[in-house]
Amino acid sequence: MREILFQSAALRKERKYREAIDLVEKNLNRIEDGYMVNALKEIVRAAEEGGLSDYVKKYMPLLRAKIKEPKPRQYPYY
Repeated sequence: MREILFQSAALRKERKYREAIDLVEKNLNRIEDGYMVNALKEIVRAAEEGGLSDYVKKYMPLLRAKIKEPKPRQYPYY
């Protein structure tokens, strides 16, 4: 999944913001939990850089909610 995020960042660098967003959006259901915050950040970055406020409004609340989620403990304490 990292490859998708790298490709999206490369598209942003080429100022292809809508394509960067589309790439990540198409693969959101395949992105593992560990990469979800980064994927949402990538969409928001592309939207902000491209002036696509509808996408910022759509994905910023999801990003905030994902960041506030408690992280599962790696080692449960009994």
